[in-house]
Amino acid sequence: MYRRQGPGCLSGLIMLAAAALGILVILSLTGIINPLGQLFESPPAEVNAPGPAIVQQLRARNEWITFSYQADQLIEASRDGNFLQNLLFGDRILLQARGEVAAGIDMSQLHDDQIISNGSAITITLPPARIIYSKLDNNETRIYDRERGWLSKGDINLESDARAYAELSITQSACESGILDRAAAEGRNNVSDFLKALNYTEVTVYVSKVSNCEASAISAVPTPDINFNPTAPANIPTITVPGGAIPTARPSDGGLSGTAVPITPQP
Repeated sequence: MYRRQGPGCLSGLIMLAAAALGILVILSLTGIINPLGQLFESPPAEVNAPGPAIVQQLRARNEWITFSYQADQLIEASRDGNFLQNLLFGDRILLQARGEVAAGIDMSQLHDDQIISNGSAITITLPPARIIYSKLDNNETRIYDRERGWLSKGDINLESDARAYAELSITQSACESGILDRAAAEGRNNVSDFLKALNYTEVTVYVSKVSNCEASAISAVPTPDINFNPTAPANIPTITVPGGAIPTARPSDGGLSGTAVPITPQP
């Protein structure tokens, strides 16, 4: 036979539900659990790459070339001597040289303490910009003229010494054109873009004080017993003309060009 439930049972269920709800509210207020917050809270924000991981990726660039300079240089080289010595044993060459100077930042010198990060803000101090290499283009560098004394067999080292001086002269020209400043600026911009790609919103990039470009070039001066004479100033390249003709100088400032390869964040 069906029995009808009395009002006492229903009120008991209501009291039990109210007690459970009260316990849930107390636990939420004390922070023990937060069931409602867990339902509606947003997913955790993506964590930016930590400083050591950034340093590792940047160090992988090693000697990172960010700017280069190309120019031509006309060099006259000869051995010192009086009129009679030059007439009998003299040796003089006129060298047309074309060279390239590359500057950048040695990222292998970057240390962990040069990066300061705080949430979405990061500050990094890069090593100084410097000359990475300088070289002559052997296909475009040649002797246009050579004069020997009546009894001279020619100085076997004169051409190599003239080439060394031409390389130095082009390097000094690049320094005067501000290659290190341009290399530092290009490196700073590339690293800034790299850090922004890692979700940093406040990015500050410094480059350490630029090393003395001129001093490093002067330290490479060839043997002093040779008389070198650039027939045009170091920062005035010369026209390339057919073999056998004497090149003449034309006004020009050489060429600075950006060659930086962007740094791509690694997963």
